[in-house]
Amino acid sequence: MLESNPIAFVVSLNLPRSIRYLAFAGLFCVVANPTQAGICTPSQSGAVTEALGGLRVGDGGVGTYSLDGSSCSESFSFLTAGFDNNGNGTVTLENGASLSLLNRLDVSQVGTGLVTVASGSQVTTNDCRISYRDGDTGSNPSGTGTLVVTGPNSGVTCNDELQVGTDGMGTLELSDGAQLTAGRTGLTGFEANATGEIRVLSGASLDITGSNGATHIVGVRGSGRIDIDAGSLSFTSPTAGTLTTCTVGGCDVEINVSNGGLLLAQFIVANNNTMLTLDGGTIETQQHSLQVAGNSILRGSGDIVGDLDNRESVFPGIDGIGQIAIVSDDDFDGNFSSSSGSNVEFEITSGASFDSISVDRDLVFNGNVDVVFVDSFVPPSGSRFEIITVGGGISWSPNSVDIIGLPSEVLAETMVVEEESAIVVTVPEPDGRSMALVALITSALIRLRRPRHSLGN
Repeated sequence: MLESNPIAFVVSLNLPRSIRYLAFAGLFCVVANPTQAGICTPSQSGAVTEALGGLRVGDGGVGTYSLDGSSCSESFSFLTAGFDNNGNGTVTLENGASLSLLNRLDVSQVGTGLVTVASGSQVTTNDCRISYRDGDTGSNPSGTGTLVVTGPNSGVTCNDELQVGTDGMGTLELSDGAQLTAGRTGLTGFEANATGEIRVLSGASLDITGSNGATHIVGVRGSGRIDIDAGSLSFTSPTAGTLTTCTVGGCDVEINVSNGGLLLAQFIVANNNTMLTLDGGTIETQQHSLQVAGNSILRGSGDIVGDLDNRESVFPGIDGIGQIAIVSDDDFDGNFSSSSGSNVEFEITSGASFDSISVDRDLVFNGNVDVVFVDSFVPPSGSRFEIITVGGGISWSPNSVDIIGLPSEVLAETMVVEEESAIVVTVPEPDGRSMALVALITSALIRLRRPRHSLGN
């Protein structure tokens, strides 16, 4: 009866009125107990220690720490998940929990760390460092750190610095409408042996605001990868919102923007072996340009809002046909320049299927062009393919034009069609003089044959 109707149970007791009042008071204290009313007790186990005002989860061993519920709010100087070589720390915030850190969030200092911020929870700190090695935590930079922020209204605010994979392996994953905001600077894949990966997925956003200018370097000496799939990565500093790759060399960098994803910055420089792939995404540069340089490649299909400065290689398509649009939008020019020594390749698979680039404003081309006929396609005479369309002026002075994949008897050429503002690949029809020459040669051969036939009679 107490479980089904506790008040009726008290009333049914044959007790003096004063005793019943005390019973009612005790009952209401039970019903409104402090734990249910909003006082949260963090859950922790294993190797969890407090030091210097901070919390180490996985301090030389396996440790876990979790906050669950909107009433759960904790503050520390710092939090480290995975401290020292044998450390393995897991931190979880769920259901609107909050964590405030005065100095930093370290997800792995040499050890293994996982921090998950989910279902409307929030973390606020100064620096966010994922797989980071301090000088006093050992000399083996083999840590593995992962920060996962997922779900609507879930977020992490790093007021200053975001570092992903300074040493070891660092991964930042944002998904399902989550947000991370970082300050003025950041590094992904810093040391030669380091790997940093950033994934911004399914409506999530990574905003690098930079009150004093924002710069993010992907692959300083190590490997860096950024995947933006139906999410956005934005550098919103009006003065220095720059994304740069592989500044030292010897690195390996991939940036992929797909399925309506957006990469936004003032200036983007793809250096030294960077693979930049568009697959239905947009790269937008405000006031400046996307620069492809130093053995780097831009490939795929999608939009470049701003200027494209090609100093290395541009290949529309990914294992197939692709279209790249260089778009002008208000203050953004939408020009395409390809300097001497650069390369652009177009594949043609049929009369209706071929790579192309559209340019809203001006084209200045001084590089090399490869036109590749693939899948054994041989176009008939009179075929034409608009590989570049231009909305403004055209300066067309390529270093070289190579037509690849056609039989030797089939000729093709590129030309500027001024009235159409386009660069076109054509397979010419034989002109009148050529037809007359063919007729003359045919007639002469017939006359030469007749005496031989006469001698046989």
